[in-house]
Amino acid sequence: PTGEKGQPTGEKGQPTGEKGQPTGEKGQPTGVKGQPTEEKGGHTSGHSTAAQRLQRYLSVSSLPDVPPLPRASNKTFQFLHNVVTLDTGNLQCSSSSSSSSSSSTTTSAGDIGFIMCRQPLNEKLPYFEVEMSQVSDGGVVQVGLVWNGFPARKLPGMLQGSLAYNMCTGSLHVGAASCRPVSLPCVVGDVIGCRARLHYKQEVLQQGDSSKIEMVKVEFFRNGCLLGVEDVSLPPSGLFPAIGLVGQGTQVRFSRSITLSPETYFSSHPLPAGFVNFTPPPPVDLSWRCLKNAKVTESGEVSQLFSGSGSSTIIQGSLPFSMLDFFCEVHLQISLDKFTTFSIGVLPKVSSSTIMIPGESQNSVGFFPLLGFLMSNGVISSTIPDSIIGDIRALHDIGVGIHFNTAASSVQAGQGAETAEVFFTISQQQLSSIVVTLPPGGLYPTVVLDTDYKADGQALVKIDYPALWPNVSGLPYGFVRGSSGVMAFTKTILRNAESNSIHVVQAGFPLSPVHSYYEMTIRNIDGDKPQLAVGLASYCHPLDVLPGVGKDSVAFHTHDGAVYKPGVGRETVAPGNCNAWLKLGCGARFSAEGGTRGAEVFFTVNGQMVSQRLVQIPPLGLFPTIGMQGFTGFIYLSPFAPDPFPDLVFSTKWKLLTNIQLFGQHISSKLPKKLGLAQLASAPPSSTVTYFTVSLPQPVNKSTGKVFIGFSNSDDTPFSGKQLPTHRSCVLDVVSGTIVWCDPHLHSDDIGSTADGRVLGCGIWKVNDNTMLLFFTLNNQVIHCTPWVGISGSMVRTLCLIDCSIRVCVDACASWPPTSRIGKGWGRSSNLVMVNSKICHAQLQAASSKCPVGFAQAAFSLIPDRPYFEVEITSQDPKKVIAVGLASREYPVNSWIGTQDNSVAYYSDTGKLYAGSCIGKDFGPRLAKGDTVGCGMTFPPNYYTASQKGQPAEVFFTVNGAVVGRKKITFPHGGLFPTICLDCTTSIVPSFHSKFPPTQGFVGKDWAIAYSICQIGQLICHRGGSSSISMGGIPKAFCQATAKLTPEQPYFEIEIVNCSNTSSLSVGMGIRQAAHATSLEQDLLLYISTGEIIIRSGSLKSTQMSQKYFVGDIIGCSVIHGPRLSVEFHRNGVKVSTVVLPEGQLKTQPLFPVLSLSHPGDAVIPRLCRPLPKWDPSTLFGWLRTERVSIRNNVIEYAGSSQPESREVGAAQMSQLLARPGVAYYELEVLDAGAACTIGIGAASATNSLSHMPGWDRDSVGYHGDDGCIFRASGAGESFGPAWKRQDVIGLGIRSVSGSVEPGSEVQVYFTRNGQELGHVTINVPSTGLFPTIGMHGIGEKVKVNISMSGQCCNPDPGRLAWRALCGVALRRDHSGRPVLEYCPRQHKTPPRGYRFGVAIAQQPLSQNMQYFEVQLCQYGRMKGIVIGVAPRNYSVEMACGWGSDSIGYHTDNGQLYNQSGTGQFFGPIPKACSTVGCGVSVVPNSTKHCFVFFTYNGTDIGRVRAAIPDGGFYPSITLTSAGDRVAVSFQEAFKPRVSQGEHQMVGLLRIVNCSYSNQLLHYSGSSGTDPAIALFAVALHRESNYFCANVVNLKDTVVVGVATQDFSVKDIPGRSSVSAAYDITNGQIDAVYNADKCFQFRVPRCLPGDMVGCGIEMSESKTVQGYIFFTRNGMVVQKIELTSVFDDLYPIVGIRSVENCSTLFMVWNDVQMPTPNHF
Repeated sequence: PTGEKGQPTGEKGQPTGEKGQPTGEKGQPTGVKGQPTEEKGGHTSGHSTAAQRLQRYLSVSSLPDVPPLPRASNKTFQFLHNVVTLDTGNLQCSSSSSSSSSSSTTTSAGDIGFIMCRQPLNEKLPYFEVEMSQVSDGGVVQVGLVWNGFPARKLPGMLQGSLAYNMCTGSLHVGAASCRPVSLPCVVGDVIGCRARLHYKQEVLQQGDSSKIEMVKVEFFRNGCLLGVEDVSLPPSGLFPAIGLVGQGTQVRFSRSITLSPETYFSSHPLPAGFVNFTPPPPVDLSWRCLKNAKVTESGEVSQLFSGSGSSTIIQGSLPFSMLDFFCEVHLQISLDKFTTFSIGVLPKVSSSTIMIPGESQNSVGFFPLLGFLMSNGVISSTIPDSIIGDIRALHDIGVGIHFNTAASSVQAGQGAETAEVFFTISQQQLSSIVVTLPPGGLYPTVVLDTDYKADGQALVKIDYPALWPNVSGLPYGFVRGSSGVMAFTKTILRNAESNSIHVVQAGFPLSPVHSYYEMTIRNIDGDKPQLAVGLASYCHPLDVLPGVGKDSVAFHTHDGAVYKPGVGRETVAPGNCNAWLKLGCGARFSAEGGTRGAEVFFTVNGQMVSQRLVQIPPLGLFPTIGMQGFTGFIYLSPFAPDPFPDLVFSTKWKLLTNIQLFGQHISSKLPKKLGLAQLASAPPSSTVTYFTVSLPQPVNKSTGKVFIGFSNSDDTPFSGKQLPTHRSCVLDVVSGTIVWCDPHLHSDDIGSTADGRVLGCGIWKVNDNTMLLFFTLNNQVIHCTPWVGISGSMVRTLCLIDCSIRVCVDACASWPPTSRIGKGWGRSSNLVMVNSKICHAQLQAASSKCPVGFAQAAFSLIPDRPYFEVEITSQDPKKVIAVGLASREYPVNSWIGTQDNSVAYYSDTGKLYAGSCIGKDFGPRLAKGDTVGCGMTFPPNYYTASQKGQPAEVFFTVNGAVVGRKKITFPHGGLFPTICLDCTTSIVPSFHSKFPPTQGFVGKDWAIAYSICQIGQLICHRGGSSSISMGGIPKAFCQATAKLTPEQPYFEIEIVNCSNTSSLSVGMGIRQAAHATSLEQDLLLYISTGEIIIRSGSLKSTQMSQKYFVGDIIGCSVIHGPRLSVEFHRNGVKVSTVVLPEGQLKTQPLFPVLSLSHPGDAVIPRLCRPLPKWDPSTLFGWLRTERVSIRNNVIEYAGSSQPESREVGAAQMSQLLARPGVAYYELEVLDAGAACTIGIGAASATNSLSHMPGWDRDSVGYHGDDGCIFRASGAGESFGPAWKRQDVIGLGIRSVSGSVEPGSEVQVYFTRNGQELGHVTINVPSTGLFPTIGMHGIGEKVKVNISMSGQCCNPDPGRLAWRALCGVALRRDHSGRPVLEYCPRQHKTPPRGYRFGVAIAQQPLSQNMQYFEVQLCQYGRMKGIVIGVAPRNYSVEMACGWGSDSIGYHTDNGQLYNQSGTGQFFGPIPKACSTVGCGVSVVPNSTKHCFVFFTYNGTDIGRVRAAIPDGGFYPSITLTSAGDRVAVSFQEAFKPRVSQGEHQMVGLLRIVNCSYSNQLLHYSGSSGTDPAIALFAVALHRESNYFCANVVNLKDTVVVGVATQDFSVKDIPGRSSVSAAYDITNGQIDAVYNADKCFQFRVPRCLPGDMVGCGIEMSESKTVQGYIFFTRNGMVVQKIELTSVFDDLYPIVGIRSVENCSTLFMVWNDVQMPTPNHF
């Protein structure tokens, strides 16, 4: 409608403005809500309009002319341009192009998908985030903020006033002019967040105008880590979240949050298990105490009220520093040189009338950057070089913070830490720190400043308190300096994406006594030869030099496992390794006197200390530094990790220095001809090993002087003349190799010259309070070991120097045992490497027959406190050799162990023992992968008090925990060292033990006590010898487990592997037996294989009977914690006995599993202490007695004589009683009826003879299958039911008459056949109860047994009752209990028509209540011929379904449909195994004699035929044609399609000519260019599935797409014969023949490769129009045709006519949903 003068009007007829917007009362245009707007620059209410404000905000003369977009239909988004919303909630770009360069500047406006939210960011909703779900090739995703009215055909961030982050390039776009990279490109799964800090608004004067604009800070985050911050002007309408997408298929997920912020990001985005996210301290609403002459805004901006001398501004925080709020930072708003006074620090709380400067008063610390010093309590404590402070004309960020020593709960109340460390920072880099005493009430951050600068109200500084420390963007928490290419992935995860150069990151704080350790874990790793360096370096370490290489640094390098330090070189301390999940750490310990003595830096690998050394501290401290080279991946960082060794203290403390010159770690003689004495401070009392080393720069001799190292318990030495009787000392002369003692019980010993050694060590191993083990090392190898008895007092590490002209380096913090390149504890090695905790031969992949021996010897010898070691074989060629044994320390590294003197070894390939000879003797078994071989020594009691040199030593070897033999050899000088030798292609995992794990020397660690028992692998075996049955039938050979049975793990079981007929095995539990028991003496409970259960409690002993058990049985034992403590015994998962524990120790003491064996050869496999298993009574049940039958997997088969004259009855009786609760029903399925089906099912007492059929004897009842009679305690039967045949299922159940099933009560025993109850008989329960019993009496008879606890039939519906005829088909059940039909060939002398079919016809026809059934093709046989269809009730079982009259069948071998004929027609796909084929009936309108029979494939309708309904209806029918055919059938009320929206299923074809169809691709295959190719699909379009579409892949032919009737001739082109309509996509026209064979033609657009063409039908409710046929191109409807006459079902059809004999690829999708309105 128009107005009076023709102008357009609004919806209700009111006049509109020039562009159609509604106007006010006088015709002036109105705003969005109808309020009047300005007229030609005037103001309606004294304020500017939104349009003017927006023009001023954008600094443009006029707004861009942008055509309006359609509004989005949801509540979240205001605009969705070229974007669709998927079912998953993702937003997907629907534009057809993408940018090849991932740059928004190369993208045309029509290719952009634009999303804009309906609401701007506000203080309640300040944050939103976008997750990248999918990105197409060359796609772009830009996330940011725009102003209201932003053009939707531009990407956010590309116009002035907008900003955005490009996820595909990692760049931040601020308007059209600014673009800077802030991170690496994102990957799928990354989340970008954006937050506007709207409460930090600032008004700024606009240039060239007196008006003010508001500025806000906008922050971008990636996976919770800050990427960048931008100050942007706030538009009048606010900042709206917006997303720009380029590239069809690019998907994102959008979410908004009220409270979600980067600080709480990880609560909704958790990292994988094992990672801990750093949560910064929560913000505190903190006001400032303006003490004097200051104005402080809410944002922390400070301005000075009065300037000039004497007008200092003093600001102090209103709350003191605490454990959460421990850092304050001052951001200068004017340069530092403009201040006349500037001080920052901490003070106690002061009043406004008191003037106090931080650092000048008591209990205060201050930093004066203009003067360059730190002051504490009025004294200058340290100076800061000018080079550190930098240019004073710059705008610095200066901070102060406190590290508290303890976790104080309330520092304000004076509680918690007594001392704390105050530190200062410049530009977020820590400078120095001072330890102070905390006053009551705590310390407050305080700033004092003064300036002559005329600020005119301008802010001087901005104070941020509490602030994050360190608050740095782009790097993980705690790190402030980093190379380009290194960035934060999250707050605690570092990502390095470049591997071509060296990258370094450095923390913003040095290590200190408060924060003394940091740690990192490699999360994943990639790159060529990756190398990581973890260590400490000085302030501002170069970012292109690895730590450990640059000046004032020390680091552990992963590629070679060495510690690097400039001037010292490298020292290998661990195997080279740089794998994922490797955990590396670095820490330092500091002297209590301060940093003048340096720091002891240590390194850890996977929590184990690998190195420790003393280093000098640079002026500003040692900063955590990490270097990377050739490495790409992610590293998890923990900058403030707890010290893993809190008990260890600073050890490099000199107790005594006499005539010694000290040079850091080095010492030398001071005066010639005089003894120099140096003693280190005592080691911590908790230390078991005290050890130190001396490094010599050159070999020592007489000309260089003498060096002695050792221990003393006083300040005396062996050379002193004033020694007291209690003084003890021992030193080693490095030059001569002589050990000099000051001990009356010991004498000097000569161990050979050590002058050529570069690193000598000395240590003592504290064995007990009175005994120590003194040892000396040479190059980390023990060269001498001597017991030292009767020591009083602590031993002091002592060095003596005489005329020593060289400087000796002392390492007081060396660790023992050392870590070599093959692992901790190993000394000498050759041709071996460590890979993934395994020691391997260096030529692990070598195939050469000549391979050098791989040799490794431990750094220490075996002693009584470390007597045993083990080696697990992880990889071995049976032809290769692994030798394990002991050798002297001088043994050559190029010889196999055991072949020379002073060595003994066990060889894996032959099982022989070599002891100082090249000829081995048979000793034990050969070893293979997975075996564990051990070696140990038995030491005499006087080992620590008498010399063992030349004495015999007993060496023993174990295999898998069992001792295999012992050997005596002569004890060599210096002891025996664990030694291994490896051949190539072998690897092992070694371990050292402080004591021999197997108790009694023969069983593994799971067993605490053992006697006459050995363990080999999992087997527990009798050790040999004669029978060891003790009195009472309990075997003497026994073992008791280490772990006790608990309520959480009350069960254990034993599998019987071997036992003789006379064996007496016992399984049970008892209280802890004596440590060295030789028989079972304490209270116990045992279940013996003879069936006895023995209970022994104190003097009480009782016995009860149960079932016997044999080889193959699994015997379980469990403690039942209830009102009465009891023990249950199980046999093969079936409870056979329950014993209530008597009063006594069995009931009050912990119970341990016990096992005993009686004869040699007895063997079992134990499974100890586990939760009580849950048994399924339908699959696990035991057999009480069996006679002349075999049982396997619940299948019973007759195993009696094959001679009829001597044939006897065979029977089996279950171990479960027929009772409630218990087994209330069981059934058997006749698998083979034999000749006469002489099988019986019944119930009988436990004393009945198994030589009689059930029912023949007293206290028994049985139903027999040969005559159908029932027998009750008599050999004469009564007629009861039908005889049995093969595949019948016969059941027996019990019902109580009186409510009880106890002995003597009356019960009903009922019988069923194929699920139908036949009747019941009433009997009395005998004294032993009724047990299920099955008897059989004929060769070949076989049944399968199943039980039920519910009393219901074990065959759920659908089962056997679902089928009225099963000929040549067996009904089985799969593992899930589902009934399946399986081909079972029938015996025919002459098979009909040459076939042997298996036919199954359902019991009920298809009807309104059951219209449909489905068949899952579980398995195909040889012919792959399974037929699914319908047939009449009395259909012949000699014909396949579809061949006979009134039958229709779909054959899977050829995909053809047979309709009452032996000739089939092409109908659908050839189904694959495991697919599903369905068949059903549907109603024909206005007809009661006909119906539609339809078929489905994998839930998709593939076609239908019309058929006459036979008398009685259509019965579901299945035909199986070959052995192996197996199907599962389910009946349903109606067909329910399983195709979801957007899911494309392959459908069947009704007819196809001159083309082939596979994998949804249609190919032209005609022989001539004029032969048309037609594909008519078998699915008709209908109301539920009324649309299909096709994608043109390659277009070189004439192609038409449309619909036609089922009888369409394949010789014609669709659209040119009745009834059909088709879209000629090549020529751009639609042809149709319909409405009484009238021909129509329509011109439409042509199509191109890649286009999507669709066709559908639409029903009409109009009386004149029956419906519509419509066509679409790329989701847009191009033509709609009315149908005025009734039409039959229309089927999709595709026609191709080849022009150039080129193949056409044409993808057809059927059964898809109509396009949504957004597609149009």
